[in-house]
Amino acid sequence: MFDKLALLGGVGDFGAFYVKFFKNDFKKIVITGRDEQKGLKKAKELEVEFERDNKKAVEKADLIIVCTTLSSVPLVINEINPFVEENCLLVDFASVKQNAVKALQKIDRKIEIASVHPMHGPRVKSVEGFPVVFIIIKKLKPSKIDWLEEKFKNSGARVVESTAEEHDRMISIVQGLTHFSNFVNAAVLRRLEVDIKRSLEFASPNYELLLSLIARINTQNPELYAEIQTSNNLNKEMRKVFLEETQKLVDSCENQSLKDEIGKNARIFKNIETYLFKSDKAVNALHEEERKINEKLNENIEVENILTKKIHHGVLTKISEDEITLKENNKEVVLKKENIRILDLKEAEKFKKNRLSLKYLDYSFLIPKKADENIIVEVFKSMGFEAKLIDKYDKFEDKKSITIRVEFFEDEPEKEVNSRVLSVIKGFGFELR
Repeated sequence: MFDKLALLGGVGDFGAFYVKFFKNDFKKIVITGRDEQKGLKKAKELEVEFERDNKKAVEKADLIIVCTTLSSVPLVINEINPFVEENCLLVDFASVKQNAVKALQKIDRKIEIASVHPMHGPRVKSVEGFPVVFIIIKKLKPSKIDWLEEKFKNSGARVVESTAEEHDRMISIVQGLTHFSNFVNAAVLRRLEVDIKRSLEFASPNYELLLSLIARINTQNPELYAEIQTSNNLNKEMRKVFLEETQKLVDSCENQSLKDEIGKNARIFKNIETYLFKSDKAVNALHEEERKINEKLNENIEVENILTKKIHHGVLTKISEDEITLKENNKEVVLKKENIRILDLKEAEKFKKNRLSLKYLDYSFLIPKKADENIIVEVFKSMGFEAKLIDKYDKFEDKKSITIRVEFFEDEPEKEVNSRVLSVIKGFGFELR
């Protein structure tokens, strides 16, 4: 464990994500920001310290991460340069690299330096599956850069080493083109005065996916998305080609050559089945939540209201086209489908452990003397119960008696639990005592 992490500009949601990510690696975490009131509130929420002065924040830090706004990254690097102590690792999280890297390269002291770009936003649950780009500027031995790369890899991220030039060229497509084309899409919907809610009644899976992406890019952080578009010089060339190809496709609609243009475009994709498979998964995921809800009718369910962050737990009594109704604490709670998500098994288990008490049933039965009772306990655990062996008696000639306690949450019907447990015991051919 290291002593101190300084997360400069860490008062936003992205900074909060990385406070949690590094929580167990540092004895002390300090976040900074221009808004002192917001910073103090966020620090209290995250159980870390807030410091308004970046220069004070970096004192005795083992790791400094600059995750301020794009335009201020070089300024902050220059500001803290004289105050960064030896053997520290200094990185930035900027999404455009050339200016950040130029500022980092001016630092000529015994510290490690890298420019890092985690390719995700603050709404993700983990870095698993996401690329994290590393531009290594200076490495020492022993290396904290190696530790940081391993930290990401062990968390499931894909570490990609690059240069500032290659990074910004790739990002002009990965982010620049993606964002810009969806700015255009949103502008078309606005200009044509499309009734978005009504359009969804006609929606194909492709349109649903597209609309979700349009909304994601146009509504989350306009300042950040605008800065990403304007701060990368290579985006200018991308937009020029975008406009030229748009006009070419408009012309092809007039001269009946659109099919040929689509055919040319298709040839850039070599492993087409891979892309179709991934898009199939995305399409299927669109209605996975709906399927899960329908399967839970008249059963207990745990859902989060994504607007209020409140978790609701109760029996799902009614499902309509737009809403669900829960019986929660003997009251009816109506929630809009578009505003909820079903908790996954781990989240639901954690919620219930904090809110609900446990009940238990004990089962005594005979099993063959050579049978492993621990495996039988694991079978019950795999069914979602807490189970433990509380008694064993093996003085029979060819059998032994065991007693297993099965624990379950108070909201689960005892009759149903008993039926499930007995079906397993009898299914294995064991004899109840």
